[in-house]
Parts: sequence; C-alpha cells; structure tokens
Amino acid sequence: MGNGLLINSEPMRIPIPAMVVPLVVLLLYLFVPGLKERPWTVLRIVGVILAVIGYSTFVTARLQLGNSFAVTPQGKELVSLGLYSRIRNPIYVFVDVMIFGLVLALHLYWLFALFPVPEVGECQSVVRILMATREMLAGPARG
Repeated sequence: MGNGLLINSEPMRIPIPAMVVPLVVLLLYLFVPGLKERPWTVLRIVGVILAVIGYSTFVTARLQLGNSFAVTPQGKELVSLGLYSRIRNPIYVFVDVMIFGLVLALHLYWLFALFPVPEVGECQSVVRILMATREMLAGPARG
C-alpha cells in the first residue's frame, strides 16, 4: 500500500514517437535556413497551436490504446474508452492535425504539394483504417 501505485497499475512506457517528434521539430526549427527569422504571423501561431493539440492528443490516444497497439492490423482487444469512444481512429486523425499544424508553423508550405487533393493524400490512411476495422471485426487471432 505504501508504494503509491494504483491497484493493477503498470509503469507507463512512453512511445518512441512521443520522444522523436519534438526532437525532429526542434532540429527543423534550428537548422532550416531562415526559419527562425520568419515573422510570427497569425497563421504561424495557429499552426503551432494545431501542432501542439494534434501531438498531445496523438500521444493520449496512443497511451489509451495500451497493449492493443500494433504496427500491422491485428485483431486484438477492442478499445472503446477515452478518445476511442468518440473517434474510430484518433491516432490517424491527430497525426494529420499535427502535420498540418507543423507545415503552417514551420512555413514548409511546399509540403502541401505532396497532397494536392486531401482525398488522394489520405488514401493510405483510409486503407489502414479499413484493414484494422476488418481485423477487429474478425476478432482475436485463433491459434
């Protein structure tokens, strides 16, 4: 009782992207020529706000996913609490919000050329969502 832990609690593991993303953003800010000298416009501030909100909710969604997270679609335990009770795939949604905010904040508008039509840019995410949904509906792997 004296260890201060909740019943059935495990040590929290911070996902690797949670540490890598801020480091990459900091390096971009510091080493992309002319980026620090650009003015802080309303659009840039909105980008920072979107990036921070997207990043923090992405990390929250990943932590809520817990042991059900897998890089490839697998029929593991269905998560229906927290963000997953409102949004089917919050990790995909908030990574997109974060990237959009970073493009605005870092003035890397040329990255929008990679996704000229939002539907084309999201095809890969949609395919992953459909594969994950199919696996979840199939249930846990039998073996």
